[in-house]
Amino acid sequence: LVLGRREQQSIVITNEITGEDFEIMVTHIEAGMVKLGFTAPDHIKIKRKEIVGKSGRDWTREKNYNR
Repeated sequence: LVLGRREQQSIVITNEITGEDFEIMVTHIEAGMVKLGFTAPDHIKIKRKEIVGKSGRDWTREKNYNR
């Protein structure tokens, strides 16, 4: 599935069993870089794919992390 979104547009993924929603919003697009915002229940871990399985810092749920 590939979806096109503009700044401030979102997609929502719903767990049909629990009814929980997970939202992904495009917050900013500039010079080939897309910044995303995530809203999910606290028990959902959000990780960048390139750090999954690597040792070191865990970037999940850091407040005000902006790159």
